[in-house]
Amino acid sequence: MTQTALMPGIRLTLGGVHLPGEEDPLGVWELAGRDPVAYAAGSGYEGPIWRVELPEDQRAAFKDLRAKRAAVRLRERELERIEGLVARLDLVRSYSLEATAHEDRLLAAITALSSPATAFDTRTEERVNYGALYEQCRALVAQFQVLVRPLGRIETVVGGTLVGLTAINLSGDQRTMWSEESAPEQMEAHLAAVRLAMASRQALLRLLVVVVTGALGLAVKAHIPGGQILLLPAVYRFVRDVLQELEHLPEGVMVR
Repeated sequence: MTQTALMPGIRLTLGGVHLPGEEDPLGVWELAGRDPVAYAAGSGYEGPIWRVELPEDQRAAFKDLRAKRAAVRLRERELERIEGLVARLDLVRSYSLEATAHEDRLLAAITALSSPATAFDTRTEERVNYGALYEQCRALVAQFQVLVRPLGRIETVVGGTLVGLTAINLSGDQRTMWSEESAPEQMEAHLAAVRLAMASRQALLRLLVVVVTGALGLAVKAHIPGGQILLLPAVYRFVRDVLQELEHLPEGVMVR
């Protein structure tokens, strides 16, 4: 998934979280797994770090930050529709013109797991590697646990200088620290960054609920022992791919 374009000089980075493909399913943040020095200010810290980097003249950046927050809200609303798509997925329907490519892919994964261990995905003709699938599930669950914890940092950098840092402890309490040189407009920018990060976290938590409950429901319908775990990567991929379609909608078009 490619990020939607940001204005020059702005960078939104999420560190401490590793998701499939090192991609933010919301399409808003760049995962710092691609750049290990992206959040040096958080050295030694193991929780999520939301980092917003702005140019010296950040006045125009407020418009982009507001647009990104609106994009996050749109994706959170779209998750309600996706939840319904997963719940209504017809497992007895074979690949047909009625099914989307994303549904076909999810149905293929369900079919493969519903068959004996020697079964293979008819689309790829690759045998199911249960060992590798289990490792994918384990890694995904570990990252889900990182996102669920009420712990994190939000950093705002202006012109290469850290101007504000908000730390959230395990109880969910927030504490903000400012640079001595922070100007009022820089403080306002940091508060906007905090709002964007918190909105993004809320949307990601909603996504996790859709993925976990969706995998459980499909496993029950398909009678797959342990399928609520084994289906996590496939359902996550389905949700991510459907969300990605929002990036290609013409401006002003809303999803029903």
